[in-house]
Amino acid sequence: MRENGVKSIVLVALCATLYASLIVLTATIPTPWGVGHFRPAVVIPALFGLIASPLVAAFGAALGTQIGSFMLPTGLGPLGSLISGLPGNFIGFLVYGFIVRGSRSWTRFIVGTIAGTLVGNLIAASGVAFWLTFIVPKWASMSSEALILTIFGLTMFWEVTMVPFIILIVPPVLAALRPLEKRTIFNLNLNPLVHTKGERSTIFSLAVSFCILYIIVAFSPFGSMIFSQVQPLYAEITKIFTLFCGISILIIYLIKLF
Repeated sequence: MRENGVKSIVLVALCATLYASLIVLTATIPTPWGVGHFRPAVVIPALFGLIASPLVAAFGAALGTQIGSFMLPTGLGPLGSLISGLPGNFIGFLVYGFIVRGSRSWTRFIVGTIAGTLVGNLIAASGVAFWLTFIVPKWASMSSEALILTIFGLTMFWEVTMVPFIILIVPPVLAALRPLEKRTIFNLNLNPLVHTKGERSTIFSLAVSFCILYIIVAFSPFGSMIFSQVQPLYAEITKIFTLFCGISILIIYLIKLF
């Protein structure tokens, strides 16, 4: 029991260190609302949630984002991260971990990725809004409607820029690590993801859902309302990522169809 505890602590430390390091690499890339980070580094806790455990992924993600907040000149800083990035990463990857641990199916992996990042990003976006409205009141003059739309926009931006990286990068990395399965002391679960015919409709539906979201934000007044506070270039980039997110899931569906 004690040995397992030590191994878990080592895995959490490894996850947090890798996550924080990759966060720093892309942190200078601007985001639409000028807060938070463009974060493909989420592939790290997503991988650990798949090969280790939900708690390893959750603690690794929370510690990693907090370490990153000390290292970066951008973002809300360490104090702001305590009510946004830290709880968002912890709860989000805990949700993800518990969903993907049920089986090694592609559907659970994709559903877990979407659900976990959605929950985590909503918590993080709400924390950002609270911090900038009540603690450092940069957004205090916003109407309630504008604030809610900003929370939705932040959540959507992080969601559509995280999901494609996770579903396209984590499975190949998992496959590349498989030769290490019997050479590690950590008892990692490096079994490949499996796909069944009965699950294809779920994956296809998720792909279509993101494509519909793209149509809504790109061609409806609702999309204009969401991005009313940001520069047009950032709005267009977010819309493109929304479409790319749907296409990424569709690619997985087509690959597994044949």
